[in-house]
Amino acid sequence: MEPPLSDSLTRPRPRRDSGNGHGAHSASRADLLGATPTGGVQILDIDDAIDGVLAGEPSARHAIAQQLVDADDQAVDARLLARLADEPRRTCASMLCQILVERDRDRDPTPIVNAFLGRYADRSGLVASFMRRQLLAPVALSYGIPRLRALDLVPSYARDLAGFRPVRRVSAVIGLGACADERAVPLIIGALDARSLGVRSGAVGAVRWLNRDGVVGAAERLQAVDRLTAMLDDRNAKVAQQVRWALTELGAREPDPDLTPLPPLWIWQG
Repeated sequence: MEPPLSDSLTRPRPRRDSGNGHGAHSASRADLLGATPTGGVQILDIDDAIDGVLAGEPSARHAIAQQLVDADDQAVDARLLARLADEPRRTCASMLCQILVERDRDRDPTPIVNAFLGRYADRSGLVASFMRRQLLAPVALSYGIPRLRALDLVPSYARDLAGFRPVRRVSAVIGLGACADERAVPLIIGALDARSLGVRSGAVGAVRWLNRDGVVGAAERLQAVDRLTAMLDDRNAKVAQQVRWALTELGAREPDPDLTPLPPLWIWQG
């Protein structure tokens, strides 16, 4: 059965030329950013900033992406969408999608989903159906898809997590961890004692992500700490290490000297 995704998935994708017409060059934060009268961020040259994210120096890419996320100018959305429609490179398209999603998680998901589906956006058949199923797979994270509220993927993740297919169960805990939705928290807490190593490990990581996104309530935090404390002697050493990190980030354990920071999931988290 197909997951109950948004009707926007069936909308035809507009046909455009493949070239984007912009040269790839580095962008300097000092040249691109200004301040608004209210203290917000204003992008002085939007296209240069976008080029800085797509083809600039790696050391500056994350900072520029963060400024695009924070920018007050609504013209940023228009330029990002225009560049996305003309961007043939999937890696670059995914970066643009991530920024668009984080600028407004309530936006119309159509351009993001179409960019992910590519040439299958307006097709039917087995391959197109398979591609739509990939909206629930970890690869969709690179487009920010789990965070789009209009798609409401939490029920679909929950159904997969309760199923018997190991790959889908692991994908579900990864998606739930990335969705920044408070409904995901009890599902992830329940998955912490899963027999499957992949699900158990993914659930610990998901607790860390959901905590970082600020959607873990006080009562659920206590539940998570109780479950994680019971996992300190997990039979898998790597899971036990992740558990120590998660407990530290939840404020229930003194920092370990080998604590590894939570890695960035999105391009602007450099």
